[in-house]
Formats: sequence, C-alpha cells, structure tokens
Amino acid sequence: MAYFIYILVILSIVYFIYESIILPTIRLRIRYRLFELRDELRLLKIEKAEELDEKTFELCQDTLNMLLAFLHRYDISSFIEANRFFRKNPSLYKRVMKRREILEKCNLQEIHLIKEKYIITAICALIANSFFFLLMLSPFVLLVAAFKGMRYLLDRAKNITSELFSIPEREADLLNQICIG
Repeated sequence: MAYFIYILVILSIVYFIYESIILPTIRLRIRYRLFELRDELRLLKIEKAEELDEKTFELCQDTLNMLLAFLHRYDISSFIEANRFFRKNPSLYKRVMKRREILEKCNLQEIHLIKEKYIITAICALIANSFFFLLMLSPFVLLVAAFKGMRYLLDRAKNITSELFSIPEREADLLNQICIG
C-alpha cells in the first residue's frame, strides 16, 4: 500500500512539472510554428496575389487562426467530442467538407504544403495536450494489441493445423517425416 502511495505522489509531481513547465513551453513552440505558417501564407498572398484567390487565402488563414485560438484546448476529449458533434450535425459537416474541397482544388503547391504543415502541427498539439492520458492508456493499448496478436497467432495455428491434418492418410509418412525431422 505504501508503494502505491509513493507512486501516486511521484506521478503527481511529474504531472505537475509537465503541466506547469514542459507543456507551456511545447505549446509556445507550436504557437510560434503556427504564426510562422500564417506569415508564410500572407507572404504567399503578397507574392502570388493573382494565383491565390481570396476565398482560399481566407479559408487557410481562418484555419490557422482557429488553431491558434484553440491550441490549449485541443486534446483527446475535444477531438472525440468534435467527431461526435460532426456526426450529429450533417449540415455543419457538409459546410466543412465544402471548405476542405476549396483547399483541395487550389493549384498552388505552397498552399498544400502549408496545409500539411498545420495538420502535423495540430497533431503535435493533440499529442502534447493529451500526453499523460495517452501515457496512462498505453498499458491497456498494449494489452489489447497483445491479445489481438495472440488471437491472430491462434487463428493462424488453427489454419495451419487444419491444413496439416488434412493430409490424406496414405501420405501420413510425409507427416511423420516432417515431425521427426
């Protein structure tokens, strides 16, 4: 029982250090990365104003601004809730898909690179904000993966055994040679 309390105290201290020192630093780096991407987008608008239509520019900039605004709240629970919300609101989902389609249709490769970079940055924020949850969940995920692996191996062994013992009786000597070596 005492070990359990020691482990809880140590985990609490580590959690406090992560949440109050490390995570704000990570978020600041992510925020700077998003500012950098937004500056890249604005520079692209200046340099290629005739090629980059206003709608695509505004859409991309809105996305970056939204990421900046919700950076500190983007974690596993908000990710799951947003997914549920989209499923319950097909009209909103339709509008989101139209906005995505506008970005997909853009001919500028730079826009697609910026989009790819901000998606990766958002995933980094998701992982950073959910780190301790993911850390606590990892033993269960490994356990499930181990069970799935065991099930696969058992299914495979069942198939091989079924094939092996489907050898015609007149060729049983072949089975003996395989087993004896």
